[in-house]
Parts: sequence; C-alpha cells; structure tokens
Amino acid sequence: MSPESNIDPTPPHGESEAARHHAPPTPTGWREAIMTLVASRLAIIEIESKEFANETIRRTSLILIASCLIFFAWALFLVSSIAWIAELTERPWSQITLSMALVHLLGALFFARMASSSRPPSFSATRAEFKKDREWIENCEKTQKSSN
Repeated sequence: MSPESNIDPTPPHGESEAARHHAPPTPTGWREAIMTLVASRLAIIEIESKEFANETIRRTSLILIASCLIFFAWALFLVSSIAWIAELTERPWSQITLSMALVHLLGALFFARMASSSRPPSFSATRAEFKKDREWIENCEKTQKSSN
C-alpha cells in the first residue's frame, strides 16, 4: 500500500450489496479524503443557506402582512383619536397631530435601535464544523512535527 492509500476501500464483511451501493464512496487517499471533507462542508453550507433563505422569506412575509394590518388599524385609531381629543380639549387638531407625530417618531427610533442590536448568529453548524476541522488540522500538524 502506498502512503496515499492508507484507507482500506473494501467494505466490512457481512455488509449487504444494497448497503454498499447506497453508502458514500470511501476515500482511498488523503487527497480524496480532503475533497470529501470539502464537499461535505459545502453541502452543510448549502443546506443551511437554503434553510436560512426559507426562514428569512417566511419571516419577511409575515412581518410585511402584520405591518400592513397594524399600519391601517393604527392610522384609523389616530384619526379618530385626534378628532376626539380636539373635541374634548377644544385645541386645534394640527397641534394634537404634531404631538402624536413626535411621540411616534420617538417610538420608532427606540424600536429601530432595539431591532438592530438583537441578531442571533447565522450558520452555527458550519462554524462548529470549521472549528473542528481547524483543530483536527492543528493536531495533524503537531503530530507530523513531533514524528519528524
């Protein structure tokens, strides 16, 4: 056996023909092992990217629908509140409208600041696998240096 092909490609005894047919190919050398590793990492990234995209589309759609409904409900509420407060206080409706606009602007700034600060990390499984890969490579390098 050459140094590149230190992995035995033959399946273990007792394994059925169907199981051997559907099992991923066993790498026969370090180059193939690296290519298999890279392919598996790219597959993880692809899966997580699709999941992330689907979840983002779903959340965006729900947020858009909810925002439209809230906007129209709030607009109707404001119009009726302004008219009602103007009647009760006998003040011009323009003053009441400007006061409500200022309150809404302050609220919007507060919630925009809250939204920008709370984000969960993306691609956590990919990061974990890359960290394991880095540790494995470092261990291989240490083993090679100590054997030389």
